[in-house]
Amino acid sequence: MCKKLLHNNCEMQNGHQVWLQNYPNNIITTLKQYITFEQHTTNIINALKKTFMDSNITKIYKNCCDYYNIKW
Repeated sequence: MCKKLLHNNCEMQNGHQVWLQNYPNNIITTLKQYITFEQHTTNIINALKKTFMDSNITKIYKNCCDYYNIKW
């Protein structure tokens, strides 16, 4: 849930914000009043770790967005 930006200034705007603006009827926007984007991401990553215990999940940051690599 990240849109590639034409600029590299992450302080102006990040790829998550652009994606949310382009897809206003997504589950994250619908849940925004109940859960933050960070909480939603943490819940998903924790569920993946619990389900795939032998996986290795690493977080990287590029294009003003968080990305997760999953290897097992």
